[in-house]
Amino acid sequence: SSTYRFGYASGFVARLNFTISFIGAGFDFCNWLEYYIQKILDYAPIRLLQMQGKEKEFRKAILDDMKNPSPEFNRETLLSLKDETLPDIDDILLQNLKKNSSYMVSVLIRRYATSKILPEVAEFLQQKNKDKFNSPLDEGEIFAYLMKYEREETIRYLKKSLAAGNTYSLRVLYGLYPDETEEIYLDVIGRLDDEAAGRILLEMAREGTGKNIDGMLSEFEILTKIRAEGFNESGECKDYYKRTIFLLFLLQNKKMKFTQVQKDRLFGLLTVEEKKVFLQFSQNLRDSQ
Repeated sequence: SSTYRFGYASGFVARLNFTISFIGAGFDFCNWLEYYIQKILDYAPIRLLQMQGKEKEFRKAILDDMKNPSPEFNRETLLSLKDETLPDIDDILLQNLKKNSSYMVSVLIRRYATSKILPEVAEFLQQKNKDKFNSPLDEGEIFAYLMKYEREETIRYLKKSLAAGNTYSLRVLYGLYPDETEEIYLDVIGRLDDEAAGRILLEMAREGTGKNIDGMLSEFEILTKIRAEGFNESGECKDYYKRTIFLLFLLQNKKMKFTQVQKDRLFGLLTVEEKKVFLQFSQNLRDSQ
């Protein structure tokens, strides 16, 4: 459709403008390109081992790279081993975590670490939150690791911590433990300030299971009625943009299956213009499938 073509074209223009803005801000494209070409060249030998069927050499190269504070191989390669855990590198991963090195250390801990280092990992996370120090640690990955071994304790901790005003990036956790994450969010969202509640609502619309649409609509209704920033029905873009994002996430999330009652309830909370946009986007998504 012409609307779809326009959307694609406008997306291309946006990406082009984004690149130009980087260059205009002093971004050195040549250095960036050289860096990634070098990354490809560095990766070529490990890929060659795999293609030649040299599994022992391939495995050793991956394990050696995992021990680096800042692994060089890409995420897919580092996570390609079939081992459930790698006890021999527990202590090394813990040391690298404490060195505040690459975020990939968090990924490796979640994927391969045993429960042996869990107490120290949990302590490091709590200290980071307490002292507010900068770290490349990926909180979603670390909470997923904790959830793997201590589900109930992790759920209780997150509920308490979020309700106390702490914020986390939990997209990875939501992807790996969707029901548990949604349980946590639904439990705390009514106790949060408007900004935090809105942020969680958007995350539920984007990543949610579709099992708690009524709860999401209730929170959307509350934020609309109290005219929370970003959830106003009119005004400038900053006044209503979160409403728009919420609707787009609902439409793009294929797990969101509305009953007619839920759809009617949502429409009762939308402006006339929002209803038109919602219906148009719904049709465009159906046409593109």
